[in-house]
Amino acid sequence: MQLPSPFPAPPFHPSRFAREIVVPEVIPNSDIEGRLIALREVVSLLLRQLPTEQLEQAIDALEALSVVSDGQEDPGAVASSAFAIEGARAKELRIICQELVPERPRPARRNLTEM
Repeated sequence: MQLPSPFPAPPFHPSRFAREIVVPEVIPNSDIEGRLIALREVVSLLLRQLPTEQLEQAIDALEALSVVSDGQEDPGAVASSAFAIEGARAKELRIICQELVPERPRPARRNLTEM
């Protein structure tokens, strides 16, 4: 038996939603950059509060998220504009990781000839 919801279902009427459409304001690039920097600093501050082992796990997870795969087999291929946001997101995640532990050693990349 399903209990009734304590919250009544909102009435659906197309004109109700049409009135709620808000045109976004144009945000200057300097404001966007300032907001992004502030959010980056807050995230870094919060992550630094973690115990060392959990911080290392968080950094590993962020580094894993920062890898963008576009599905192309040719690593020299030019990325399409569809991946611009993913690339920017990945770059921001790498910046946060570098701010958390700038001296953390990075794993060495292996050449194809070493495999």
